[in-house]
Amino acid sequence: MKPIIVGEGPSPSFVGHPKLRPLFGNPTRVLCDAMGLEVSCTGHRADLLRYVKFGRLASLESLCKGKWDLREAESKATVLCFGASGRTFILLGKRVARAFGFRDLPFFQQKVHWSHNLVVLPHPSGLNRLWNDEETRRKAGDVLKKFLTSFEN
Repeated sequence: MKPIIVGEGPSPSFVGHPKLRPLFGNPTRVLCDAMGLEVSCTGHRADLLRYVKFGRLASLESLCKGKWDLREAESKATVLCFGASGRTFILLGKRVARAFGFRDLPFFQQKVHWSHNLVVLPHPSGLNRLWNDEETRRKAGDVLKKFLTSFEN
């Protein structure tokens, strides 16, 4: 089955944006760059979707008054997992990992939990300085390629 890439949700500055979808803008550019994909200046999300093919991009969209709401995120993570037996979840950031019940899962390490494969990557925002490190980009690219290309025909 195709993997599900799960992000936190839109930045508070994008809430209500008519074209807002999971992994809109810079986070998608960061992930595509890590995989060595050429990204058009207008279609970051489309480029990632084309690569994932029939996988899913999901967002916990857990903002309450412009702030992250862990309880809401946990509820949405539970719903996302329900009926997704055997799926791989690529979790973008420690807050998303906490919503899935993991407080100390190291970046890039695969974990099998119940029937799911889980792996956490650093959050791909422009504010996260971990992405400035070449080794972080290489490890993230390796993880993404491993899980995403294993489903190509």
